[in-house]
Amino acid sequence: MAKKKKIPTPKTDPKAEIQRLIRKTTETFAAHGVVIMFVVAGAMIGAALVRSRSYLSPNRDESRYTEASGKNNYSKIDYKLVKKLEASLQKAPIDVTQSLAPNRNNPFSE
Repeated sequence: MAKKKKIPTPKTDPKAEIQRLIRKTTETFAAHGVVIMFVVAGAMIGAALVRSRSYLSPNRDESRYTEASGKNNYSKIDYKLVKKLEASLQKAPIDVTQSLAPNRNNPFSE
């Protein structure tokens, strides 16, 4: 087998290469722009959904929960004081007086 000789590629101007690449990219995007936009939007929405999934069902940290619940100070009900208050309310006279003018008209009766 004989080796093939490499054909030397002509050196081109880097500026012309960049312009050619930009032109080719612009043509591709112009032809398939809507599809590319849908793919990009779908990827962004998918990434947001995957990221928000961790917020929907967070893992419970037991040590943090016990520490936080240990800080809560629950006061106990003093039942002797409750009985005293009940007795004082039963003994107190209840007087209901009318605080409205007697000749007032009822707007809902019309």
